[in-house]
Amino acid sequence: MADRGQHSRVYRAEAVVLRRVSIGETDRVLTLFTRERGKLSAIAKGARGPRSKLSGVTEPFTYFNGLLAVGQNLDVLTQAEVQDAFPALRRDLDKVGYASYFVEIVEAGLEERQPLPELWELLVAALGTLTTATTPDVLARAFELGALTLLGYEPHLDVCALDGEPVVGAGAAFHPLKGGMLCPRCARSTPGTLPVMEADLAAMHSFLNAPLVRAANSILPQAGRHRLARC
Repeated sequence: MADRGQHSRVYRAEAVVLRRVSIGETDRVLTLFTRERGKLSAIAKGARGPRSKLSGVTEPFTYFNGLLAVGQNLDVLTQAEVQDAFPALRRDLDKVGYASYFVEIVEAGLEERQPLPELWELLVAALGTLTTATTPDVLARAFELGALTLLGYEPHLDVCALDGEPVVGAGAAFHPLKGGMLCPRCARSTPGTLPVMEADLAAMHSFLNAPLVRAANSILPQAGRHRLARC
């Protein structure tokens, strides 16, 4: 049955598994991020059974196209076809850690049933790019910045987050809790700032405008990567 709108009981959705919890003997409750309906919870009944067709789609980070039914408390996943399970990613424990971080950002930043297709597309692109990334830490910085921007928390990079003055000259710094860059005057009077080089600021600008693959295979020096990780 095709999706006939928001009030249909049965609907189709493209989804990424953010988290799963086993319940009972054979069921799993999934936290899904769907392109069409945002973040939601759904139960996959019998998914832990040895012959279940839903077993493979309930793995974290899996991207699938599914059929769900609206339930009283939880939606019910009835059918699903894997679009990408990112198998290369799962063979690298470090990359599994980064993928877990990506989905944690999404889960923490979204309200229930808040559609944000641009963020969904960013997450799928980041997971795919991560599989072949040579600098996954830089990819993580690009994903952070892109996700925060789409969630409405874009940091100030060109003007001071406190007084709106242009961020120019020696002494400008980044303050995560103040919302971005501080001009030299504000940076001197505000504890907790982090030093940022001109190249670091240029990298952050590029993260917002360049394909993720550029960050995933970055030539940034190690020192710059460490400074960006602190921001």
